[in-house]
Amino acid sequence: MARQYSNKTTDALAHFIANNNSTPGIRSLFLAVSVPSELDDGTSKLDRALNVCINLANNQVANASAIFNDLMSEAVYRSRDLLNSDFSGHEECVRLVQCLRSDGYDIQNGEIVGFDFPDEQVTEEVSVIEQRLKSRGMDDVAIHMDQAHQNYIDQNYEASNAMLRSALEGTINHIAIIKAGSEAYIPRSNPKFLAPRDYRNYLEVSGFLESDEMDLLNRFYGYASQDGSHPGISSEPECRLRRLFTIALVQYLLEKLE
Repeated sequence: MARQYSNKTTDALAHFIANNNSTPGIRSLFLAVSVPSELDDGTSKLDRALNVCINLANNQVANASAIFNDLMSEAVYRSRDLLNSDFSGHEECVRLVQCLRSDGYDIQNGEIVGFDFPDEQVTEEVSVIEQRLKSRGMDDVAIHMDQAHQNYIDQNYEASNAMLRSALEGTINHIAIIKAGSEAYIPRSNPKFLAPRDYRNYLEVSGFLESDEMDLLNRFYGYASQDGSHPGISSEPECRLRRLFTIALVQYLLEKLE
């Protein structure tokens, strides 16, 4: 089964190839995985790598998906000694590893492996979610999801958590307004403004969510509101868990709405 990679991972692979290979090394890499010669075009190593990666990711040639997977695997394998060492000073290595982890993969001894939990389809699910959000006029939520993804890749875990919380809160608010027809019909705990809990409570009062669903939402919302913006608190595994759970919750809420 072909692995699924995000656009950010595709871009990260191109920079990884360009920075970790000589010009002959890139030619050897492309030859080893049967990259069509017409894709290998550009005035610099990065131009060539970008042209190849983008065209393969966009299925511009026959067997593009298989070739792209082979290219990723071979590029990682050839740099296995570097990736098995402390590569914190190599920005292109850090970025590729973070992008792969965000897509549900990790690198172990020069091989790309899926996480033990079912995260392999997260990239495809996020793409579907963003389309649904935009079709419902929830562009702000889509932006928060993308910013959470970017901050996760850049290892800004606290900022990523904050964006995830905003994405979940925004989804809840939009759905409550859609169900009510207007914010004016959502009961307020404070007459001066609508609090986040007012939107959540309306989802239960209106019958959109059952009591057990509401309990799950409230419990996770409380968890997601902790340690979200304090430097040094949020770790990479913890941030990844929040991201996966938030994606699942947003998708579930959108499916109920539809």
